[in-house]
Amino acid sequence: MLKNLISNIGEALAGISTTSFLIRFIIEEKEIEIEKELSKTGDIVLRNVSFIYPNTKKKSLSNINLRIKAGTSLAIVGENGSGKSTLTKVIMGLYKLSQGTVQYDGKNIEKYSKSSKFTNISAVFQNFIKYKLSAEDNIRISNFSSQDSIGNVSSQINLSFDDLKINNETILSRDFGGQELSGGEWQRVAIARGLYRPHDVIVLDEPTSAIDPIEEANVFCTFKKLSNNRTCIFVTHRLGSTQIADKIVVMEGGKIVEEGTNQELINLKGKYYNLLESQAKWYKR
Repeated sequence: MLKNLISNIGEALAGISTTSFLIRFIIEEKEIEIEKELSKTGDIVLRNVSFIYPNTKKKSLSNINLRIKAGTSLAIVGENGSGKSTLTKVIMGLYKLSQGTVQYDGKNIEKYSKSSKFTNISAVFQNFIKYKLSAEDNIRISNFSSQDSIGNVSSQINLSFDDLKINNETILSRDFGGQELSGGEWQRVAIARGLYRPHDVIVLDEPTSAIDPIEEANVFCTFKKLSNNRTCIFVTHRLGSTQIADKIVVMEGGKIVEEGTNQELINLKGKYYNLLESQAKWYKR
């Protein structure tokens, strides 16, 4: 009975498990589903996108124009409050736009139902949910209908239950006689959860903040390899990890101020270059 209950919970959360905190921002309107499923295998294009949070006047995103080619990786960087996380949520269709369109494979995502928008897309946010469930179910909850072993994604991101002195059935909470994980260990569980879910597009929104910079770079490299031929988007403060991305966008004040590869932005010697130099000096201290 407990297993069935957990399965039902997992299916209910199968859209994107970490979006409960966003509900107050989502304006419910009648949904128009023009097709059963919105394809995620083509380019993602943002045209003149602006977004204002309810009950505010300031634009969190202003006139964003961006093309993410299918199967490529995009890094979104910028200082706190620059609009990085808001941009990822707009790309995923979690927020209703104030202006402009987001298109997947040439189709406006706002003409599709939420269930269609969230099919074949996965995300791991910084404030992911730590379920008081078994270690296995904390990963499988993103795709409870799958019978695939969690061992594959766990091993690929160096998540070893043996090293943590736990097993698949260990409850990840002291409340039920289980074991609590460290911040970095929980982040690996969350990333494994995101990778376990079938996806053509995957987003990592700073879920590696509790991992040291070298390990974060390793995680992103693995993440990119595992997402081969799929579109991957990641947000990070640590610019050392952005070198693996096919394209980087630099956010400031809700706008994209620079765009290009790592080397192109270094040669530009603008905002990205200054941030990179600032971080390099910090690590040399």
